[in-house]
Amino acid sequence: MASSEESVTSAAKLGAHVIMFADRPWDMRMPGIERGRAIHRELHGTEPPDVMLTEFVVCGTDLAKCEEEARKYQGKFVESNFFHYEFLGDHFQSVKGYDSYQQKAEIARSAGMEGAVDGFMKAASWGTPDKILRGLEERKELLGSFELNVSFRFGGTPYELLNAVLSSLPKKCCLSSNLGNRHVLYLPSQLLLAF
Repeated sequence: MASSEESVTSAAKLGAHVIMFADRPWDMRMPGIERGRAIHRELHGTEPPDVMLTEFVVCGTDLAKCEEEARKYQGKFVESNFFHYEFLGDHFQSVKGYDSYQQKAEIARSAGMEGAVDGFMKAASWGTPDKILRGLEERKELLGSFELNVSFRFGGTPYELLNAVLSSLPKKCCLSSNLGNRHVLYLPSQLLLAF
């Protein structure tokens, strides 16, 4: 998992696939992604593989309800990470290779937990199927082509909500968009996308 710029650089040197969480606004991630791509091209003489993004999605037909659920369950995931990694402390300042964790710690200290959740929600996908697809198209404009690995259960998402979302996906989420040679495929158990 390439959460730090150092991890992206290491993956590029190895010629490996970069995998990262959708955990902060994408414009903050671009410098590291571009640096990794440049290193890959320089060392391997080929285009790097598309970045694989892993994210936690809340999808439904009621936008306000989706936002409430995203804030609750994505927020709980963010909160658990902050306690697990002790982001409110200053120990990442002195640990080499953890600059991105220090960045998250600074966000937490300056914006508080609510600001950290807001930042996470700007990066993650939530909302109606159309809102999610439009957001992924905007992300493609910024990042270029990417692969997407999605989880619909996280942060204590109740099974009832998970089942409601998954059972409705094949009927409600057959979306189409002008994505060139890329395809969108929805399955009952997971969402598979290649942009």
